[in-house]
Amino acid sequence: MKGKKLTLTQKLMFIGGTIVLASLLATSAVSVWKSSHALNRLGKDNSQRQSEQLATLVRMVLEEEVQKAKAIASLRSVVDAAELVSAQGAEGAQEAVQKANEGLISIMRSAGQDYEGIFLSDASGLLYGGVLHDGNTKVYPGVQIKDRDYFKRARETGKAVIGDVIVSKITNEPVAVICVPLLNKDGRFLGILGTSLKIGFLTDTVSNTKVGTTGYAYMTDKEGTIIAHPNKDLIFKLNLHKVAGLESLAAAMDSGKAGVVEYQYKGDDKISGYAPVGINGWMVGITQTKSEFLEPVRAMAWTVGGISGVAVLITLVVFFLFSRKISKPILVAVEGLTEGADQVAAASSQVSSASQQLAEGSSEQAASLEETSSALEEMSSMTRQNADNAKQADSIVKASAKDIAEARQSMQALTQSMGQISQASAETQKIIKTIDEIAFQTNLLALNAAVEAARAGEAGAGFAVVADEVRNLAMRSAEAAKNTAQLIEDTVKKVSDGESILKDANEAFGKVAEGSTKIGELVGEIAAASSEQAEGIGQVNRAVSEMDKVVQRNAATAEESASAAEELNAQAEQMRHFVQTLADMVGFRAETGSVERRVSQRRLSAKGDAQPGGQAKEKTKGNGGKRPFVPEKVPAQVKPEELIPFDDDFSEF
Repeated sequence: MKGKKLTLTQKLMFIGGTIVLASLLATSAVSVWKSSHALNRLGKDNSQRQSEQLATLVRMVLEEEVQKAKAIASLRSVVDAAELVSAQGAEGAQEAVQKANEGLISIMRSAGQDYEGIFLSDASGLLYGGVLHDGNTKVYPGVQIKDRDYFKRARETGKAVIGDVIVSKITNEPVAVICVPLLNKDGRFLGILGTSLKIGFLTDTVSNTKVGTTGYAYMTDKEGTIIAHPNKDLIFKLNLHKVAGLESLAAAMDSGKAGVVEYQYKGDDKISGYAPVGINGWMVGITQTKSEFLEPVRAMAWTVGGISGVAVLITLVVFFLFSRKISKPILVAVEGLTEGADQVAAASSQVSSASQQLAEGSSEQAASLEETSSALEEMSSMTRQNADNAKQADSIVKASAKDIAEARQSMQALTQSMGQISQASAETQKIIKTIDEIAFQTNLLALNAAVEAARAGEAGAGFAVVADEVRNLAMRSAEAAKNTAQLIEDTVKKVSDGESILKDANEAFGKVAEGSTKIGELVGEIAAASSEQAEGIGQVNRAVSEMDKVVQRNAATAEESASAAEELNAQAEQMRHFVQTLADMVGFRAETGSVERRVSQRRLSAKGDAQPGGQAKEKTKGNGGKRPFVPEKVPAQVKPEELIPFDDDFSEF
């Protein structure tokens, strides 16, 4: 269920209040942002500047202590003791060592509590003299320091050095050894003088430095270990590299340069300026929470918020008075626009319904015609294919008839050749018969010769042998002639049979040639008929295609008309909706009952126009003509979503 719509007065008050409030908030936001940015930059600059100043102070103090240590190392008693120890050893220079210790005791008394002690060593790093802050000279002698870093650096460089901060085993306080090399006139290394400087005063100097209310200073060595901090419990126990949340701070301080870093620690946003002391990798840092120096910005934001509230209240009063004056003329226009919108919506609804039915009918007709066109096109394709096949069959039959005619001529020639072969066989048979007669006569002559040789006795013995051979030869010739005659007789018989079969085949080829001729004539007639049929179907297909195009254009036109009618209806309903929205804005309320009645009447009239079969109701005019029934002025007020669903929501238009 939709909530109550805002009137024009309420919307103007809302818009005016929103604009004023947004402007004030934007201005305030920019001011707060710039102020925050400026304070943040100022806080960073102050942190870095203070850290640099504090680092300079620490460096100056240490340099001053180095100068003091050099002054102590230049005392005559210290130099004499170092030379004698180097020449005679600690045992042989006890008097000089004792005099040096007395001088160091005097210095310790004047130095107060700044030093834990002062000691002397030979070139090998073995202590032979020294005094604690309480005057005790028995602790240092015999202690070996050759492995201490400060001793090695002093011996290698020949310059004064400051050792790392360590916890003294004597006092359990943090100390730093200032080591000064002792050299003879030739520059030979004789040993060192060391002062155990208590750095508690440095810790106090650093820890007493305050930044605002919660800010503080601290100092680290080259490993990132805290050596000065307001919280004494953190000294030598906290390493920046090993604490979660301080990684960015530790990485920044490892650079050995001055700068500022932002980090978050235990839920607080902080900034820290840092600067190098310049000695042993020590770094001094100044840290403070961002919320502290941004407190003025929050106070300013609350002040701006109060001013914004007063300004919005004044704006609401002004817009209320202004909207009351412009609402009355709009109410009059709303009533007239409402009536016009209702009439346009009613007419466009009927036009839309009729156009929709026309579009649906045209679409169905176009679909049916498209299917018919497709079927005719398929038939045309099949007919064209049949005609092509008939033409190909006609060509094949004509080629076959030609081949059959040539085969028939060949058979006739073969028949003639077989006849000639039969004649030649008959002649050969006659020749064989003649040879057979000759062989018979030769045989008779051989017999006669044999008889005559027998009669002749021994004189005719040779002639008898010849006659015998002639008779044998005649018998063999007769036998060969007989076999040859038999073969030729068989050949003549087979040639006669082949000639008979060839005659039958020749007659069959004649019949096939006649049949092929008739088939060729029929196939030619079929091919001609198929070509004419394909041409006719093609003409029908072209005509149906033209009809299909026309119907498609009609369907498209009908759909465009329906779409235009729908758009007109939508525009009318949208205009009515805008009018209703305008009426709601100015506080005009239409009667709900009359709106529902008009909606029902419009639906009934639309249903009456959309009867089955696409025929609309008609009524007779006074002149006898007919027109679609259109209800006269119907005071309908239809909601847009009842005719055409809207995707957009214009409720807040």
